[in-house]
Amino acid sequence: MLLDRADIATRLHRVQEATAALTAGRVPNLAWHAGQLLSNLVAGAGRAARGERLSGHQLVRVSALGHLVAVLRAGLPQEAASLLDDLDPSRRLERALPGVASDLDAALRLPVIEAAGRLLALLVRLRPELVSQAARAAVERALSRAAGAGEPPG
Repeated sequence: MLLDRADIATRLHRVQEATAALTAGRVPNLAWHAGQLLSNLVAGAGRAARGERLSGHQLVRVSALGHLVAVLRAGLPQEAASLLDDLDPSRRLERALPGVASDLDAALRLPVIEAAGRLLALLVRLRPELVSQAARAAVERALSRAAGAGEPPG
């Protein structure tokens, strides 16, 4: 900030401290995030297969991604977690988890149904304890049905 006559820097620092204090010690419910992620993948792929492309994009590329990021952040060691942004969960994920962030970026560039499958694979690879075999199989069947129904060409 070039000129700060309203003491904005100090006020922003107070907001940052208050936010950190508010969120400190909060442990995300990882089972809930994993369940929401799986539900978003199934619903998003199904909608994309029916031609509801925008809704499919939103569920997979926004909602499911948000839950996956919450799960990934929860398992980070302190030195990696300190690289992340306090307010935007996906900011600076590339610094804390460069390989995973690259995999996420690649997955999100795919068609919706294929992206959903890649996000599922990432969850299973990185946090297998959060996905039962039965849940994984059910989501894979749903994604396979959606892929068989065919995502309408763009």
